[in-house]
Amino acid sequence: MSSFTDNVSIQPLPKSNKRITTQWFRYYVWVEWSKEYIDVPVGYEFDWASVPMVFWMFIQRVEPKTLSSACLHDYLYTEWRRYTLSKTDKIFYESLLVSWVSKIKATLMYLWVRLWGRYYWYKINKR
Repeated sequence: MSSFTDNVSIQPLPKSNKRITTQWFRYYVWVEWSKEYIDVPVGYEFDWASVPMVFWMFIQRVEPKTLSSACLHDYLYTEWRRYTLSKTDKIFYESLLVSWVSKIKATLMYLWVRLWGRYYWYKINKR
C-alpha cells in the first residue's frame, strides 16, 4: 500500500481560508517506496477541499487524518496535472485509507470529489 513520508505541516494564510505548506512531503503512489511518487513542495497554498458546504454537514471538514490527503489532492488538481481526473481521485481515495480514515468516510469523500471535482477540474484545466 502507498505511504506518506510525513504528516503535512501547514500554516494559515491571513485573511483567507487557505493554508500553506511549511514543509515538503512525499506520497508514494500505489506501493510504499515505489518509483512513482508525488512531492508536494514548501509554499503550496491549498483550501482543504473545494466541495459545496452541504457535504460538510455530514463529515467534519478539517481533521488531521484528512489534511494530508486534501493537500495532496489539491496539488494534483492544480499543479501536478500528470494524471487523469479519475486516477487523481483514486489516489485521493487511497491516501485517505492510508491515513486511517474509515472506509465509509473515505468512500463518501471520494464520491463527493468525483461528483463536484469534475467541475473544478475542468475549470482549472481550461486556463
